[in-house]
Amino acid sequence: MKKLHFLVPILVMFILMSFDAFGKDKDSQPEFSAEVAQEETTYGLGILETASPKRTSSPSSMDKFDINQTIVRTGGKKPHIIAYFHADGTDFSGKIKAGLKEVSRDLGLEMDFRAPRPFNMKKYRELLIAGINETPDGIVVTNPNAEAMNPLINEAVKKGIPVITYNTENPGAKRLAFYGQNLENSGRIMGEKLAELMKGKGKILILSSLSEASWSQAREKGLRLALKQHPDIRQTPSITTGAFMPGLREVLKKQLEMHKDVTAIACLGGNGRHVGNLL
Repeated sequence: MKKLHFLVPILVMFILMSFDAFGKDKDSQPEFSAEVAQEETTYGLGILETASPKRTSSPSSMDKFDINQTIVRTGGKKPHIIAYFHADGTDFSGKIKAGLKEVSRDLGLEMDFRAPRPFNMKKYRELLIAGINETPDGIVVTNPNAEAMNPLINEAVKKGIPVITYNTENPGAKRLAFYGQNLENSGRIMGEKLAELMKGKGKILILSSLSEASWSQAREKGLRLALKQHPDIRQTPSITTGAFMPGLREVLKKQLEMHKDVTAIACLGGNGRHVGNLL
């Protein structure tokens, strides 16, 4: 859990160090119009995940960070940062919340965590719009879908609110930085490891909590590219299991009955622990 906790302090400190660049003129900005932000738009589902974060700023810059200077710039009040995640109630969101609690305590911040449960893009946008209109000192947010989220992220930046994206990324957002992984590459690594364990032959059942999501499709692409090198390994289509019980249990049971010759299972995200426990 400590490894995942590392992500949150780095993001938060990056935002706090951004205050000088953005200034504190946010109160003079007009309120963001929820009506404009929530225009009827058809956009595809897109959720990404990450497992191997990388630094977006140098260790030396972190060493020079001074929370007391940040408090001076916020008028003596605790800096208020809102952190968003696209789906609460999962193992990963639990680790994010634990990391937020830790960094809030260590740095003396007012930290909020906001997320829909389960995933709902419309609700996620509504939560972000409400947060932007509170003009916090910083926003940390996942970006599940460019068409849905980029206008909101860009509006926050326009209002002078530092924004960092993590875990999920889409091009076009004017965020300060992104903290995440190459999803297709993670799928490729999964495929290579499975092929090694299977000794180049057998059948893989491919499962995802949401197969049509962009994070799932990116990992699936990498997985299948790796498995192309192993023609004796057969693959099922990607099956959506959902991320919660008891629905996941029923889907897994049905798929194992349909594919009795399965010798390995690939979980693309959001369901791995539950699948492992059920097996």
